[in-house]
Amino acid sequence: MHTQSFQDQFFAQPMYQQFNRIVTHFESDENEPAVVKYLRAHSQM
Repeated sequence: MHTQSFQDQFFAQPMYQQFNRIVTHFESDENEPAVVKYLRAHSQM
């Protein structure tokens, strides 16, 4: 078995910091539209 779990690897990635920032915005009251825009922009890649 791997000594590092998937979560450990994921949390170690810079991508996690970016994702965490998005989640923080999503949990804010008025930032949902911005998150939707962000997700739409990245889903077209």
